[in-house]
Amino acid sequence: MKKMISCGSKKVFDRLKVRRIVSTAAYTIIEFVIVIAAIGVLTHVATVNIGEAENKTRLVSAAHTALADLRLAQEAAMSQDREVNFVVDAGSNRYYAQFTDDGSYVINAKGEDLDVTFSDDNYPGVSISGSDSGGSLCFTVVGRPDDGSGRYFYDLMVMTLNDQMTITVFRSGLSVLEDVDAGGGGCGC
Repeated sequence: MKKMISCGSKKVFDRLKVRRIVSTAAYTIIEFVIVIAAIGVLTHVATVNIGEAENKTRLVSAAHTALADLRLAQEAAMSQDREVNFVVDAGSNRYYAQFTDDGSYVINAKGEDLDVTFSDDNYPGVSISGSDSGGSLCFTVVGRPDDGSGRYFYDLMVMTLNDQMTITVFRSGLSVLEDVDAGGGGCGC
C-alpha cells in the first residue's frame, strides 16, 4: 500500500532539499577558492624554483665551456709545440687564447678564434668575477702552466664565474671545475 504525502509534507520536503543544495553549493565554493589559492601558491613556488634552476644551469654550462676552452688552449700548446697564453679579462667578461710567438688566436672546433665574451646573448647573467693568474696564464709546449716567471706554480685559480664556480689549474696541468657553494671538491670534468 502506498503512503500518500500530503501537500504540507511536500513543502517541508522541498525546503529540506533546497537547504541541502544551498549548503552543498556554499561548501563547494569554499573548496574551489581554497584549491585556486593552493594552485596559485604552488605555481609561484614552481616559477621561482624553475628560474633558479635555469640560472644555475646557465652558469654550469658557461663554466664547462670555459673549462673546455682552457683545455683546448693547453692541447694546442702541446700539439703545435708552441706556448699559448690563456688570458682572462674579468673587466670585459672575456677570455681568449693566443700563441705567444706570433699573437695568433688558437682556433676552436668550429674554426673560430678562441675568444669568448659572456654576454646576454650567449650566457645571460654569467660574469667572470676573478682570477688569481693576474689575467694571464701560459701553457708551455708540454702543457704545464707557467706563471710567466719560468717556474711552475702549485695551483692557480684561473677564473671564477659569478663567485660560485671556479676553474683551477694544478702544477701538473690538470684543470678542475669546482662549485664554491658545494664546498669545493672539484671534478676534472
